[in-house]
Amino acid sequence: RLPEGLSHSHDLMQLHANFNKLQTLPKLTKCVALEELCLAYNELTEIPESIRSLTVREIDMAHNRIETVPEWIGELEGLEILGLNNNSIRTLPKSLANLDLSELQVQNNPLTIPSTVQRGGVDTIRDYLLGNYKPLNLSSPTPLESLKGFLSSKAIDEELSPVRSTSQMERQATTREVVVNRAVGEGT
Repeated sequence: RLPEGLSHSHDLMQLHANFNKLQTLPKLTKCVALEELCLAYNELTEIPESIRSLTVREIDMAHNRIETVPEWIGELEGLEILGLNNNSIRTLPKSLANLDLSELQVQNNPLTIPSTVQRGGVDTIRDYLLGNYKPLNLSSPTPLESLKGFLSSKAIDEELSPVRSTSQMERQATTREVVVNRAVGEGT
């Protein structure tokens, strides 16, 4: 348990209390200088609302028992790093998309969002939360062709050239087979 007097530490800039089996925290509303809140590997079940009015830059609450990320998290304008790996989080609030995060770590949570989105980084998660996520469709006949506009280079054009030639040869071979089969069928 952290000392209650901690909540009156106006000059406290960093609170690192990892590996302490903490289940509760004192109110941190008067810790106005707090920039880093590192509470990983504890037994906390929520992100403390008492930080809502602070200018926290980093929150690391990985390896806890957090089930929900509050909607107010999007109000933490100065937040740059949010570490929530290995918790019990199922959904992320849309308000996360309001933040200009450089890191968002949410791996190993039972999230309902696709794992490719989780691993995709901040921008991919932001796009997903805003409804702008478009997964790459690799089921098209020539997926390299669809990437050509994004990755335009001479090397890709050279790589696609044999694919085009092979496809053209296959079409020509199929056409010849049809013509040959028709000719054979007509002669009998």
